[in-house]
Amino acid sequence: MIVPMKRVTLLALGSECENALTALRALGVMQIQSDSQASDVTAAAGDELARMKHIYSFLEQLAVDEKLPAAAPGNAAGAQAVADRVSAITDRQHSLNSELIDVRRRLEALAIWGDFDRELLDKLNASGINVLLCLGNAKDFQQASAIEGVECREIAHGQGKVAFAVICTEKIDVENLPVVKLAADDDPRKLTRILRDLEKEAGKIDAELIELAGKRGDFAAAVDDLTGIWEFAQARDALDGHGEIVSLSGFVPVPELDALRNAAAENGWGLLIRDPAEEEDVPVLLKNNKFTRIIKPLFDFLGIVPGYREIDISGAVLIFFTLFYAIIIGDAGYGIVFGGISLFGLC
Repeated sequence: MIVPMKRVTLLALGSECENALTALRALGVMQIQSDSQASDVTAAAGDELARMKHIYSFLEQLAVDEKLPAAAPGNAAGAQAVADRVSAITDRQHSLNSELIDVRRRLEALAIWGDFDRELLDKLNASGINVLLCLGNAKDFQQASAIEGVECREIAHGQGKVAFAVICTEKIDVENLPVVKLAADDDPRKLTRILRDLEKEAGKIDAELIELAGKRGDFAAAVDDLTGIWEFAQARDALDGHGEIVSLSGFVPVPELDALRNAAAENGWGLLIRDPAEEEDVPVLLKNNKFTRIIKPLFDFLGIVPGYREIDISGAVLIFFTLFYAIIIGDAGYGIVFGGISLFGLC
């Protein structure tokens, strides 16, 4: 059933606006409506809330992946330090992953040459013994071997490619040779050490993140606190000033009007209550009985919510949904029975 709503405008003294908002939040009966732009304070609160929710979701997923036990209730005060640490090490984790990809790619490209000593190779070239690494086909290797005064050694071959080294003590024309130019840090042994260090650091980061996931209970409390701060800031932005009076508009369910009237009498508020206008976008509050509550998970999954001036079809859907599945299950049962009889007859 769609709960009927009333449009309510609340009036309070400007000097009492903070107290009025606090009391109204504790009452929890008004859906505030505002067209005003969010203030810097509200925007900052929203950004921080989104950040904490994101980190909370990340740690929750990590806990699921690692099969961690359920989080104990935490303290919101400790969430900020955990969030800052998670942000710092996940930033490092992202850059670390990029470094690992780069090092592994370079090692893969150098793998065809084996575990050569880059320092020795540079010393030989500096001393006048030229060692040129080439990557071509069988014809390239034959042509290089035919050059006078050079020694060619095949290093590896496969997939139509031949990796070979051309060794000489004199300058030769290399224009026709498929020479591979190594970068200054193309050193397999050095890159292997770097890879080992990076993988070790990545392992430490993973272990620390798992440890921090054990403190995710702090975030549940922090998200609740920040949600309240953000909603309070939004409500403050929605206030309209009229000299010494401020006003706040929103929608209140009809069954909650008495609670609002009592609060208004206690706090000295003024209330203007009217029916929603046709053009107003009225929020929808559904009240399910013990029968229609059964179908609620289906509507939640499909994301179906009736409009305020539409008909709630929960009851009708429950009836037809039940009959539909009863027919399907009945047909399946008949099929099993007749299938079993047919098989028995064939035997």
